[in-house]
Amino acid sequence: SGLAVPPSGLDEAYRYVLALDGERLEKSLWRALVLYGARPFLSQVAGRLMQRIGEGWVGGDITPAQEHLASEVSERILARLVDRVRPREAPSLIVSTLPGEKHGLGARLASAAATLDGWSVVYLGTDLPVEELATAAVRLAADGVAISVVRPVDAMASASALADLRQALDPRVLLFV
Repeated sequence: SGLAVPPSGLDEAYRYVLALDGERLEKSLWRALVLYGARPFLSQVAGRLMQRIGEGWVGGDITPAQEHLASEVSERILARLVDRVRPREAPSLIVSTLPGEKHGLGARLASAAATLDGWSVVYLGTDLPVEELATAAVRLAADGVAISVVRPVDAMASASALADLRQALDPRVLLFV
């Protein structure tokens, strides 16, 4: 476990996003990860920061540049976290997004959470065709496939792609959305 993250830590990170200060944002996030531990960092810092940025986006307080900076810095930290705690003997999980989904931070958060829960994660990035996901699952003998859907622009297309993926996967392979 870890300590509860005070709101001031989240406020500090958000201020660095607004200032487009990637260096200080990265240092602030690393400090929170080390101080509070991986699980509290994922839920109380990275997850809440992204939620706050999303709310700022909707409210017109966050620009595309600020959102991209926050996503890039957060994804770098999450990728390094997954690499550092990757279990050796563990069920394997492929993580990606559906075709058309270019936002990878949700998939990175899912990768980190799954790693902490004992999965060996292979992150394949964003915007991957269903056939590629299914082929990768076979080649890697994956036990599961996790798909991040940040904001389905076309809910019917997302549902159809998920149905196609489920059908293309071996029935024993778990599908997480």
